[in-house]
Amino acid sequence: MYHVNKHIPQALVLHAHLTAQTDFRETKHVGLKMDLIQCTDTLSTKSPRFGNNAYEEAFDAEVYLEMYYGSLRSDIAAGDMIPFMLKSFHEVFNKVYFELGKITGKRFLDIGTGPSILSVISASEHCDSVYLSDFLPHCRRVLKEWVSGELTDKFNPFLEYVIDLEKSEESLTSRENKIRSKIDGILPCDLFKEEPLEPAYFRPFDVVTTSLCLEAICEDSSSYKTCVKRIASLVRQGGHVVVYAVLGDTTYFVGEEEFKSLHISKGEVEKVWTEAGFTITYCRDSVLPENERNKYCEFEAWYIMAARKQ
Repeated sequence: MYHVNKHIPQALVLHAHLTAQTDFRETKHVGLKMDLIQCTDTLSTKSPRFGNNAYEEAFDAEVYLEMYYGSLRSDIAAGDMIPFMLKSFHEVFNKVYFELGKITGKRFLDIGTGPSILSVISASEHCDSVYLSDFLPHCRRVLKEWVSGELTDKFNPFLEYVIDLEKSEESLTSRENKIRSKIDGILPCDLFKEEPLEPAYFRPFDVVTTSLCLEAICEDSSSYKTCVKRIASLVRQGGHVVVYAVLGDTTYFVGEEEFKSLHISKGEVEKVWTEAGFTITYCRDSVLPENERNKYCEFEAWYIMAARKQ
């Protein structure tokens, strides 16, 4: 996203002590300062891209970050999309579950992390061991650069925003170091494999999150169900899943490249997760105003759901 369509390609997790033979592209975009406004006038007229090969060939992690995570309220992303996402994760992990049984656990997995850490800022406060994952090597490379400290400042506005939501006196540096210290690995994954994390294998996790991932990688309701079942197999009985998504979308852009997005409704999302063995404990959506919709932001609403595995 992030026109809230910042859909991230499929993904899964990693283990700190597992040596992964991953080909990290070292290509860096020197002086990456694209004129995003001008870019809107030169959008590709080709058919939207879709599938693993398309993402490997055309998804540019640096451009994606520049477009959708350039600031808390990006000119390209829908105005309140990122604040809604950060507030929603904050509520799920800090408020909602005081009565329902707070979401917490030793082991946490984020599926389809992409090149940003936004989906794990709040969650990481409630777990001891954090695992990030993505299908694309260049997304994983960006994550590795942040964990190592090579990439600095990029996510500071979002970290500060969450710290303010928590009314915490913790410093930005302290929060960054805490998150980095909990990350035990960053691995490739493919939700269309029987064993998405192979060659790594893990026992089910206490908490699993996924943000803007399934809409980007699933072509239809059948493939969506398949991916949900694969994610469900990674959650322990009694564990929790948190899903952040956009509803009613069809495509999204990364630079001039257009990618397909699955058009799905709130009812469809909840039905699939219920059929996969989860009890929905929390859900919230926010409709995107008509006057904020454009070629980058055509979705109907932002949506977050938390559920417990039966």
